[in-house]
Amino acid sequence: MNINKGIISVIIALVLIIFLVLFHMLVSRIPPFVSLSLNDAGTKFENGDFNNAYKTYGELKTKNPHLPEADYGFSNAAYKIDKYDESEAGYTKAAEAWKADKNKLFKSTYNLGNVKYRQGKLQEALDVYKKAMDMDPEDEDVKYNHEFVKIKIKEMEKSQEQRQGKKEKGEKEEKDKSETDSSQKEQDRKTDSGDKKDGKKEQKDQQKSGEKEKKAAEDQEKKDEKQESKGERQQGKDGEQEEKQTDSVPVADKGEEEDSIDKKDLAILGVLEEEEEKARKEYFRGKTRTIADDGKNW
Repeated sequence: MNINKGIISVIIALVLIIFLVLFHMLVSRIPPFVSLSLNDAGTKFENGDFNNAYKTYGELKTKNPHLPEADYGFSNAAYKIDKYDESEAGYTKAAEAWKADKNKLFKSTYNLGNVKYRQGKLQEALDVYKKAMDMDPEDEDVKYNHEFVKIKIKEMEKSQEQRQGKKEKGEKEEKDKSETDSSQKEQDRKTDSGDKKDGKKEQKDQQKSGEKEKKAAEDQEKKDEKQESKGERQQGKDGEQEEKQTDSVPVADKGEEEDSIDKKDLAILGVLEEEEEKARKEYFRGKTRTIADDGKNW
């Protein structure tokens, strides 16, 4: 009898277990073994073992692609190890699946805002926090994060404006410097051009001066030649005049000329005779004397 009671107790316990499992499956839509794996991954996460939790949630997510709890847990673990892109995808998928559950939707939306901020997508983060605030206006964390990101955006805009102002100022200074350099180069070019023109002008003036001097020398030479030619013509005239004067000397008549020659010959002969006489006399005295040449060519 006691044995029968023991068997009955075991049967009742098994029935209750089966009933509870079936009831859990109907309520949570999660198979018992999957639930156990979720609990195991959750325990790892709570203990700070984020890498193993990330791995376990990843396996569950792969085996159960339509299980938002696996996506949500996976995103929590990915966020802790700075895998923000994977975390973003998991929260987004979980939020889509939990549209009917306001509490879970709020949590996934809030966490998605945190991921956006970590990614540097400040405006998107602000928009996501605003959605979360609409879901739960009393939540202090989401209000604080929303205000924090809003101030951060203003600071970045101000910093960007300052950088833009500095950039524009630098570009303006660079442009002014470039224009100044261009103006200076143009001025230097004009100065060099002016110097070259002055040099060319001076060279032309020197060339003209040289040409003038050369022309003056040629004119002087021509003038001298003319003077010499004039002198030669004058000398020619004087010679002609002398010739004319010589010609103008009266010429003796032929008869008179012959008489003059005869008289000269006779005088010379007389002298010669006297000299010969003296020479003979000297010779006879025993002395010989040569007649001194008086330069005359006898």
